[in-house]
Amino acid sequence: PELLGLLPNDARAELESAVARVARDGGNATLEHRITSDPGETRVVLHRLRRLGGVGSPVVGALIDVTEERLSIHRLQQLAHFDSLTGLVTRHHFLTQLSDALDLAGTQGRVALLYVDLDGLKRVNDSLGHRGGDLLLRQTAERLRRAVRQSPELPTVLSDEERPILGRMGGDEFTVLLPGLDAEAAERVGDALVSAFRDPFDVSGKRVAATASVGVASLHGDSAQADELVRHADAAMYEAKRRGGDRTDVYRAELDRNHSRRREVRERLRDALIEDRLELHYQPRIELRSGRLIGAEALMRWNCPSLGRVSPAEFIPIAEETGLIEQVGDFAIDQACRDLRVLDQAGLEDVRVSVNVSAAQLMEEGYGSKLFSAVQAASTEPSRIELEVTESVAIFGLDQVSALLREIRSTGMYVALDDFGTGYSSLGVLLDLPLDCMKLDQSLVRDMHMNPDAASVIRAMILMAHSLGLTVVAEGVTEEAQERLLIELDCDEVQGFRFAPALPLPELIEFARERNGR
Repeated sequence: PELLGLLPNDARAELESAVARVARDGGNATLEHRITSDPGETRVVLHRLRRLGGVGSPVVGALIDVTEERLSIHRLQQLAHFDSLTGLVTRHHFLTQLSDALDLAGTQGRVALLYVDLDGLKRVNDSLGHRGGDLLLRQTAERLRRAVRQSPELPTVLSDEERPILGRMGGDEFTVLLPGLDAEAAERVGDALVSAFRDPFDVSGKRVAATASVGVASLHGDSAQADELVRHADAAMYEAKRRGGDRTDVYRAELDRNHSRRREVRERLRDALIEDRLELHYQPRIELRSGRLIGAEALMRWNCPSLGRVSPAEFIPIAEETGLIEQVGDFAIDQACRDLRVLDQAGLEDVRVSVNVSAAQLMEEGYGSKLFSAVQAASTEPSRIELEVTESVAIFGLDQVSALLREIRSTGMYVALDDFGTGYSSLGVLLDLPLDCMKLDQSLVRDMHMNPDAASVIRAMILMAHSLGLTVVAEGVTEEAQERLLIELDCDEVQGFRFAPALPLPELIEFARERNGR
């Protein structure tokens, strides 16, 4: 009676029925119930019943507390089905749900999929650490939930089959399953998601900008397989990212070729880093007044056995997206330092080498120490190295970047601001960062000899740079008329096809000997 008093009515009736059945028929019975103990605590118990002998023999039972075991199973199920950081559905469970939705819709139904990628997670990890990145991901999941819930494209009252499912595919990539919507309606949901991410996030008291790129694919006319639908939405997302991010793109067949190419470049680039297949070529920098070679910019080159020559314009952005840029950057610095020793042996001890450094590399923890160690390991002078940074470094905060660049310059290395004149914050960056050189972007130089307004802008830039004590280098010089005008405008150095393309190291040495009369 005491035990039965702990059971809810339906469980009590089930237990009494099981006891009567075992007493009558023999055999065993197992039941599981929740009971509420005297302190009001709910436990999960397992009843195991059996008859001791023949008909009329007593029935005995064992009562086993399985609460912890059931909680463990529940936790495992949660881990298997839901992401522990964001609470969204895991990749595996999401694909299962997507397959079920496609089976339910059939070939004539409507199912849409959004693939969402956060544009700024790596920057947050680099500047605020992985704890900051985790906080951003949690807020991302909450914004996704809110934006989908508030979307006017979804019915006010949803059945289980119509309910959107949000998943985390890994890292900063998320998916949204939209049963019952076509591509056009799903694109409007995607646009709403993009808009929701334009407001800055608050991460540990810091305002962080992290926009979203969204790809859309739909069952209608596209695909009937879960993995194929995901691949299509992923390809559309990469197209949105390629076009600058902060936008939505809808899958179309030609994107498959682009996506396959990007995927192959990404995989082959990993192999190239392991197999040491990258190399540096050097574009000469010419002193305008003397015509002598005084420096060279190191430019990455990659000749892949399966893909052929891959342009840096193609593989560098992929390296930045995948986090491989740090390995690529380490190779560039190490190789440039080794090549400086070869230049010394060739009698070119006064030639400086400049190396491009991405914002992500620059903010890598311990980057300054690693950089100086590479210079020391090659037994070269720090003053032979110039780092080229773009104004995008300002996204990490000018104070933090300035402190790092001052540390680098204190070793004797030089710092140049690359691509000057192409960004909205050029003037502020020029004034606030510790710099030695300003490089005029080739887009400014291209028409200067035919456009008086362009020449006037360049004149003002050169005067401003010189007043700040900076050397000025004009990039992309291709014609004699540009060279003559740059001399008139008192530009210091030039580089471009007018003088030479990027050359392998042996050809650079020959070029320097001819140019400098050695």
